[in-house]
Amino acid sequence: MWTVKTYHMIGSRELGLMKEGVILVNTARGAVIDESALVDALRSRKIGAAGLDVMEQEPLPADSALRQFNNVTFTTHVARYSQEAVETLYRSGAEIGADMLSGRWVPTIVNPEVRDKAEARWGAFADGSEQ
Repeated sequence: MWTVKTYHMIGSRELGLMKEGVILVNTARGAVIDESALVDALRSRKIGAAGLDVMEQEPLPADSALRQFNNVTFTTHVARYSQEAVETLYRSGAEIGADMLSGRWVPTIVNPEVRDKAEARWGAFADGSEQ
């Protein structure tokens, strides 16, 4: 889902600031890129190629101007649906849950600065050594 702040965040102005022949990849949200501006940039060869796994309208309409380019690749936004990805997701979730229930810090903590605050507040429990 796009927001007012992200809708057409990359338009004619931003595309014009890019290096000549750049390869543009969008795996975020379709409406982040103004597709008509992208079409213009592709036609003028400002953009060398594009890889899109999200579009403003999905499925991409059959008459979309983006379909006329052989330097635009479309993929489905489903990388997380592979068997390996699903297995990794479940295994990681179980390991994180086990760490938390055991009072251990998870190895994939995104904001490690909270650890110091937690240890200062809760002491030894924060490092899993006692409850």
